[in-house]
Amino acid sequence: MQAHLQPAPRRDRAWMMISAFLICLHLAKCGLFIAVGQPPMVGDARHYWGDGERMAAGDWLMVQGDVETIRTPGYPFFLALFQVVFGSHSLIAASVSQQLMVFVTAITSAWICVRVSGSRWGGVLGLSLGLFCISQNSLADYLLSDTLFTLLLTLAVAAFVAWLDRPSINSAVAIGLLVGLATLVRPIAQFAGGPIILTMAFHGWKQLRPRRLLLHVAALLVVLMAVLGPWYARNY
Repeated sequence: MQAHLQPAPRRDRAWMMISAFLICLHLAKCGLFIAVGQPPMVGDARHYWGDGERMAAGDWLMVQGDVETIRTPGYPFFLALFQVVFGSHSLIAASVSQQLMVFVTAITSAWICVRVSGSRWGGVLGLSLGLFCISQNSLADYLLSDTLFTLLLTLAVAAFVAWLDRPSINSAVAIGLLVGLATLVRPIAQFAGGPIILTMAFHGWKQLRPRRLLLHVAALLVVLMAVLGPWYARNY
């Protein structure tokens, strides 16, 4: 017997059409900024690009010559990958990737809105509000660390929300990894670890056995220190 496809409810179709339209608008916004082009690199952007060239040349720890003591290595490493892979086209490739990161951040934020609100229309609201934020696209063109940092921190929040919904070792590992990577881009992210672990302890105590909860927290901390450990060791 052939299965008959049931037409989607009218509200579901409305939600899908509105969501698709908003996603297209987000992509169009990113495309517009890509088309406008890369502004001249000045200030911190020039310094980041120079650190990326330094890493691409082989000084991955930035210890040859003048030792870097101010900036963390996450964003220069990100730029160095583009310089190694794309060569003379690395600047435009990095600029395009940053606009795409703005898009992924918007989609991830919408997903968080869905999970927190318990309604798919919360995601629609999140996508709608994100359209009015022009500064994030503008900032992405200047090759500063804000775009990568915002994406990593937003993904970390998404992993945390996923853990709160359904505690799992994979979510705990993802939180540790993403917070660690965000810290390598902007050190301020390291202070997110404490509140996250306290919330996990308070929330997980009702859902997990103490040994299982400790395993999740330990996995988060081990991954976090595995990401940050090499840079901490380098600094000492």
